Amino acid sequence: MLLKGLASDELSFAGKFYRFDKVPMILHPMQRPHPPLWYGVGIPENADWPAQNDVNILALGPSATVGPIFERYHAVRHKLGKPDTTLCGVGRHVVVADTDDMALAIARRAYPRWRTSFFWLFERNSSAPRTHAHYPKTFDELQALGTAIAGSPETVRNFIAADVKATGANYWTPWLAFGDITTGEALHSINLFAREVMPASG
Repeated sequence: MLLKGLASDELSFAGKFYRFDKVPMILHPMQRPHPPLWYGVGIPENADWPAQNDVNILALGPSATVGPIFERYHAVRHKLGKPDTTLCGVGRHVVVADTDDMALAIARRAYPRWRTSFFWLFERNSSAPRTHAHYPKTFDELQALGTAIAGSPETVRNFIAADVKATGANYWTPWLAFGDITTGEALHSINLFAREVMPASG
C-alpha cells in the first residue's frame, strides 16, 4: 500500500482493518517511482525478504550479531543471482568533539536521557523491547558493546574502520543527535564528522 501511494496520484485500498477509496496523493517523492527502501533487521532470518526484494537493510546491534545478518543477506542474493547493488548499513550513536574527553562528557550526559525516553512506554506497560540488551544504562557500557563511539575525529575514524571490517557493512549511519544533546553540540559534532571523519572513511 505504501509503495502504491508513493507512486500514484490516488490511493485506493481494501484490507482487513482499513479501506481507502481514491484518496488524493498530493505530495510526491523526489525519487521516482519511490525513494530507496530500507528494512531494519535484527536477526539473520529476517534478512531473506529484503534480500529477495532488492531492499537495503540496516542493523543496530553489536558486530557479532550484525555480521551474520549481512552474510545471510548476501547469501540469499547470491543464490538468486542478484547483483551486489544494495546496501547493508549499521547505525551507531556517535558524538564527535575536539577531544575524546569532551565527546565522552556529552555522550555520558545525553545517552541516559535518550534511553529513559526510549524505554518509557515499554516500562509503563511492564514490558521491554526485544532489543533491550543492546541499550545498557550507561554510555560507557554502550560503547563497550561496540555500538557507539564518542571521541575526537581520529578516534571516530578508527572506530568506523574497525566496525566496517567487523560487520562487513557497506553503509554507515551515525546517530549524531540524541538525548539532551544541544543544538550547538550537535552542529559541532556534525561539522567535525563531515569535515574530518567522512573524507577519510570512504
